[in-house]
Amino acid sequence: MFRLFLICSFLFGAFASPSDLQAQINTKAYAPDNLSQLSYSERVRVLEKEYYEQSSGRNLPDDQLEFYLDSIDSGWTFSRIRQDIATSLGSDDNSNEDGDWNPGDNWSPRNVICSSIKNRYVECRTPFNGRAVVAQQISKTRCQEGRNWGQRRGMIWVKQGCRARFSETSGGGGWDNGNENGWGNDNNWGNDNNWGNNNYSVTCAGDGGNYRTCAWDARYGSPRLIKQISRASCIAGRTWGYDNRGLWVSNGCRARFGPR
Repeated sequence: MFRLFLICSFLFGAFASPSDLQAQINTKAYAPDNLSQLSYSERVRVLEKEYYEQSSGRNLPDDQLEFYLDSIDSGWTFSRIRQDIATSLGSDDNSNEDGDWNPGDNWSPRNVICSSIKNRYVECRTPFNGRAVVAQQISKTRCQEGRNWGQRRGMIWVKQGCRARFSETSGGGGWDNGNENGWGNDNNWGNDNNWGNNNYSVTCAGDGGNYRTCAWDARYGSPRLIKQISRASCIAGRTWGYDNRGLWVSNGCRARFGPR
């Protein structure tokens, strides 16, 4: 009987499909020590799985994930990251559960990961001087600016399942004197009272409930709703928004928009 069992086991291994064999391998060794060989999405998966297993089911904080992704580019191996995770979990008394992990003063993030977990609205601070763009998509939900993510100086917000790694646009700076690559040095940025002096506004109407885009001067940053004209509600991210195609409205929203 035992010999029969060995023969059956051998035959199963010999005729198992490649996917079955890969699944067996992945349960034991799911990553090479040189993580730079993996795609970006695979790096994220491996790091989150390792943290999940070591922490007995907790999620890897976004800032710690960003640190490890940066460290992979600096030559850190999977073994070193595993040890660092173990050290952080053994010394923080579960503080990482609140996302306050601190890598020390020798590292400053060049990118920021912001995650809308369970479709929640989340704000994430950034070190950027200029505008942010999606560097790598993490969530299956597509992140579209003005719909499920947006920004203000020093902050990114996400919602509706958007999760991505954001970086600063090349060149930094601001939308100053026609330069769309930066914010400029105006200390009054974001102050609605100061913006009112330029009198720039755009009226956009989604007649008949159709989706429509309207031209918007990117030098003024992201638009805000100044006055609703339609009876249909104009709700940011639902019936109006702003992305790389311009200002858009839908479902009967008609309103006047101006700079923030």
